[in-house]
Amino acid sequence: MKEAQTNIFIVDSNKTLSQRLSDYLYLKFGSRVNINSFDTEAGCLAKINNGIQLVILSNNVKDANGGSLVKSIKESNSETDVIIYTTNENVYATIEAFRNGASDYIIKSNKSLRSISQYISKKLIYPIEFIVSEFGINKYLAMFLVSFLTLIISAIVTMQIMK
Repeated sequence: MKEAQTNIFIVDSNKTLSQRLSDYLYLKFGSRVNINSFDTEAGCLAKINNGIQLVILSNNVKDANGGSLVKSIKESNSETDVIIYTTNENVYATIEAFRNGASDYIIKSNKSLRSISQYISKKLIYPIEFIVSEFGINKYLAMFLVSFLTLIISAIVTMQIMK
């Protein structure tokens, strides 16, 4: 049986850095990830769909404002995690990114690739592997269960907020 893949988009105008991140993630996760890179907002938004689990977004995108792109991605698919991967340590930009739905804000540094891979392991890959190993079900069913439970929990939280 083919292993389920985590679909990741990398959005960065700097193709060298984008390729470096992509190569690192393929070395770290192998066939468990499927990575597509874009250097424009339009390219990313044209391909975003329900099958994309993570977008790694740089603040160096040619035709976009990072905050508005996060908001557009979340409007297209609220289940997609968005990591802002930037050199900008501006507190206001960080707050704006989280207000628009960013899942994490990682400053580019010597340790940033490790931080991204840890995020992917903990939030996207490990939960599915845990369910498969503990309950002996196939990965597709595990992915369905995780998605379904996330949807139910989101609905409950939304109802509590609206009260």
